[in-house]
Formats: sequence, C-alpha cells, structure tokens
Amino acid sequence: MSFAILIVAEKELLERIRSPRTVILFAITAITLGLAFVGGAADFVRRVSDHRDALRTTDASFVVREPGALSVICTGLDEAMGRRFVVDSVLGTVEVDGRPLAGGRLFEVMPPLDVEIATRILLSLVAGLLVFDAISGERESGRLALLLTNRVSRAQILLGKWVGGHVLILALLIPTLLAGMLWISLGAGIRLSGAEWQRVGAFFLLAVVYLSFFVTLGLMISTLTRRPATTSIIVLFVWAFLVFLAPSLLSQAARAQVDLPEAQRLDAARTQAWIEAVFTRIERQRQGEPAPDGHVVPSGSVDHDYFARAAQRVNLARSWSVLSPAAAMSFGASAVAGTGPDDEVQLKREVLEYRTAVLDAPDEDPVGPRVVSARIPVSSWWSAWLRALLAIAGANLACLAVAVIAFDRYDPR
Repeated sequence: MSFAILIVAEKELLERIRSPRTVILFAITAITLGLAFVGGAADFVRRVSDHRDALRTTDASFVVREPGALSVICTGLDEAMGRRFVVDSVLGTVEVDGRPLAGGRLFEVMPPLDVEIATRILLSLVAGLLVFDAISGERESGRLALLLTNRVSRAQILLGKWVGGHVLILALLIPTLLAGMLWISLGAGIRLSGAEWQRVGAFFLLAVVYLSFFVTLGLMISTLTRRPATTSIIVLFVWAFLVFLAPSLLSQAARAQVDLPEAQRLDAARTQAWIEAVFTRIERQRQGEPAPDGHVVPSGSVDHDYFARAAQRVNLARSWSVLSPAAAMSFGASAVAGTGPDDEVQLKREVLEYRTAVLDAPDEDPVGPRVVSARIPVSSWWSAWLRALLAIAGANLACLAVAVIAFDRYDPR
C-alpha cells in the first residue's frame, strides 16, 4: 500500500472521528449490539430451562432438539426447532408441543433482536452513512479539487478513503463484538466449545465482509453523485432495497418455483392416505392375506414428499441468495449458528425416522424420547458459509470497480 493512500486514509479517519454524526452512529450501534448480546443470552438461558422441563416428561414418545449456544448471535429458527415433536404410538401422527415465543403476540410477528439482525440491518446502514459523502461532500466543499492538484492520483484518493472507511467500521465492530462475547462467556455463563469458537470467528469474518460491501457501496454512490444530500437519499433507497426488498423477492421467487401444500391440504392428504390404508388392510384381511411385516405409516409418503419439496425450496433459495448480500448474510450466519432452514429440514427428517422407530418398536420395549444435539460438524456449515462469503466479496469487488471507473471520470468542480 502506497504512502499516499495511507495519508488519505489518515485524513479521512481524523475528519470522521471529529464528526458528531460518527459519534452518534457509534453510540447507537454500541447500544443496539449490547442489547442484542444481553437479550440473546437471556433468551438462550430461558430456552435451556424450557428444554430441561421438556425432558422431565418421559411418559410420551417425542423428539426434542437442545438449544444451540450460537443462537445467541443468530437466533434463526432455533426457537421453533426447540419445541417437542410428540409422536402418537398408535396413529403415527406428530404433534408440535411447546409454548409460544415469550413476550406475547407482538414478538410472534416481530423476530427477537440478535447480533445477526443488528449487523444485517442496522450496521449495514451505519456503514453506508459513514462514507456516503466521501467524494460528493469533498466536491461540494471544494477540497476535492484542491486535493487533486497535489501529486496524488485519483485511484490513490479513492482507495485511501476506502481504507479509512474500513478502519472506521472495524473500530466500531471489533471492540463491540469482543465485549459482547466476553459478556456471554463470563457474565451470562454460556460456555462455548473450541469448535463453537471457530464458528464465532467465521460469523465475525462474514459480518466484516458484509459491512465492507456497504462501505464500498456508499463510496461508489458518492462517486456517481455531485451533492451529499442526493447521495444520502440514494444510499437510503439502495440500502432499503438490498436489505429488505431483494431478499423478500428472492424468497417469493423460490416459493413460486417450488410449491408446498398448506397445512389444511397436508392434513387432508394425510387423512386420505390413512383411510386408504385402513380399507386396504381390511380388504387384505377379508381375502385372508397376511399382514405386512413392520408397522407401515400410511401418511409416510405424504410427509416424505413434503420434506423433499421443502429441502428443494431451501436449496433453491440458498442458491439464489448469492444475488443479494443481505440474503447471503442471513443464510451464511444461520448455517454457522446451526439455526438455519437446512437444520430445520434435517431435524424434521430425524422426526420422521424416530416416528418409524416408535411404530415398529414392540409394546414391551417402547422407544424413549430422543434428544437431538445442536452441535454440527464443519461439513454442515462450511459450504453455505463459504458460498455466502464469496458472494458478498464478489459484490464488494464489483462495487469497488464501478467506483474506480466512475471516480476516474468525476468532475471535481
């Protein structure tokens, strides 16, 4: 890195640090992340208590998944997966048992705040707002023209501001995240294994690359506009589109591509399969044919088809998430934490296997409750995390390339 780039980066840092806007953004971010860590730890402790209460009931056949420690930073679907899946040993039906989310109806609609949500929504906006006037603001004040009269190339100026913006966002992110993890380990008493600390590191790296994209995006938009007021409006609109609208559009496209039956249709299909199985058994008994070996679940084919389609939809949505940094961040972080849709599909497959084992077990030797571990091997999250990381890094490089080309043609007057 050339000396000129470092000089520009230092100038950028000193100007930003003195700005009241930076102080306010830093304070809001620190408070929000602090609340996310404290609230996530408290929610995890509550779910651990609920999990222990569920295990005290041993007079039923059920599957329950232990809460994942990394749900503290990315709750995802951990709450839904932590409920008991009770299997009827006669009919083979599966009922979901468990209390609703704590906090009443409001929090059933609004997801609880966690570190991943705070990073994906709030910190991404902060990253863009920190640098949105890096070029257009300098042009309006007249300092850009003065800077270009020195023996500094446009590429060095742009890269210096890019480096300065990254140092600023890292100075905000790293101490807050380290303090939060220290609170989780010491204050909340949540012990993480070595493998879980590796996944925490993977999450932090993904968060840094994700925020780097919005720093570059803000800088790129600043090179395409001439007034900081215009830049700020465009940054807000682009941020809203990328964080909220684009992931929603991709999700809707995946839903349209892979159809899943609604609960009523699924229940009707199960009932129809059960009635057909009963009449088939009666007919075979009437004709004197022997009963089949083992206990066949009449609605098993219906459930297996449903979960195959669900897995197909998840795979499609994850593949399309590379088109949206926010969607890629969500998929990658939940895969690292073990709280994503892949984990939910895998859990429900284990429920189906457990149901078969319960129905095939002899009456004198029933199958006891099964506890599914939240610990996941590296192979379960590595590919999803790497795909998300590369997708966001690719979008980051594309924005940087556009910024370099646009700034090379930028009129500083």
